[in-house]
Amino acid sequence: LTFPQFEGYLAIIKDFYEAYIIYQFLAFLLAVLGRGDRDAVVDLLARHADHLDPPMRLFGWCRGKYQYGTPQSLASAVLL
Repeated sequence: LTFPQFEGYLAIIKDFYEAYIIYQFLAFLLAVLGRGDRDAVVDLLARHADHLDPPMRLFGWCRGKYQYGTPQSLASAVLL
């Protein structure tokens, strides 16, 4: 590292960049799998809902486990 005093700031920028790249890749997958239609991807995921883990919500541990009524609602929650 050429400027070790800026290491902390550069690490933050790197983390934001990595998150942005992951977001762009997931957007690309939605575009390819659903041909631009989010509902098509939700239906695709709902067909394989037995393999999906419910998403972790902030402070979700204190309110208990949320029950999803249908596979479509679970698939939609995973894609949020």
